Amino acid sequence: MNSDRKELIKELGIIYTSDYPNARSVREVLSELRKDGHIFIKSDIGKGVYVAIEKASKSEIAKYAHAQIRHFKTHYFNTVLPMKQYVEEQEHVRLFGRLEGVLSEEAL
Repeated sequence: MNSDRKELIKELGIIYTSDYPNARSVREVLSELRKDGHIFIKSDIGKGVYVAIEKASKSEIAKYAHAQIRHFKTHYFNTVLPMKQYVEEQEHVRLFGRLEGVLSEEAL
């Protein structure tokens, strides 16, 4: 999507994805804008409506914040923690495998 559309969306402050032929491309632009520090969040107005955080109501911001917290918790427990446990287990196997090798050599 070109930078003109990106600038237009940034200036509008409220986006109805139904106004565009491809809602996915609009969400991609919103994602690019977020990386640049321009945050758009889902609006209470309806499905497919995004509003700049500066223009959002307190309840919209609170809902967005709670959704992000739920996302982080889910990601931590479903991905990060199991990955941490796996890495720790592999490290224990590596360390204790060496210990078992040393002990078996001493027994000889």
